[in-house]
Amino acid sequence: MAAGFMWAAAVLAVGLAIELGFRYRRTHAPFYFWWTGSFLLYGMTFIAEALSVSHNYTVGEYVLYIVGSAGLVGFMSVGTTFLGFPRRFARVYAVLMSLALVGLVVSVVLHPPVLGHYSWILLNQGKAITGVAQALYIPIAAVGGTLVFLGAVWSWWRTRRGYNLLIAVGVLVSSGAGTLASQGAAGAAFPLTNIVALVLIYLGYRYSRASSAGRTTAASQTHQG
Repeated sequence: MAAGFMWAAAVLAVGLAIELGFRYRRTHAPFYFWWTGSFLLYGMTFIAEALSVSHNYTVGEYVLYIVGSAGLVGFMSVGTTFLGFPRRFARVYAVLMSLALVGLVVSVVLHPPVLGHYSWILLNQGKAITGVAQALYIPIAAVGGTLVFLGAVWSWWRTRRGYNLLIAVGVLVSSGAGTLASQGAAGAAFPLTNIVALVLIYLGYRYSRASSAGRTTAASQTHQG
């Protein structure tokens, strides 16, 4: 059952990524580009989990999990900076995050993780991520996740618009899913919680951009009048 829900989560993530990709194609807004990448990496992570949950990870599946789980946070945080921070800061942050992610990919490809006798749950906690990969994975996840959460809360504080809280709650729900996994909840609750988080974050991003566009149009019409 858990694998089925994980496959469903993967399909949902890819579907939402395609929708965001169409939005990027229409608008060329950089945050849509990064959010599309983030949701594709969500899908890749769910696929790795779905393939492995019944028999434990292979090295290849675990490499996909490492890259996907770090990358989805990194890409999401870059998109957040392009939406809510000065463009110059966003560009610098995008370069730094991209370099960190490339370094992570190179590290796990050149030095594949040694899985040993770790269980699926312990591997999902990152027990086999060591060395350079660990030195990159931890700050990518920590900095990226913190930036997405605090950026959403700060935007809500400034605007009092509820869609920002959808993003913040989605991040917390996603963290809760990780806690479930660390406590051995590899059943249906784990992927279902991730699906809820995915939908909340997506809706928050979609409504935030729609609201921003509406405010820009209204301001333009007022100026012209």
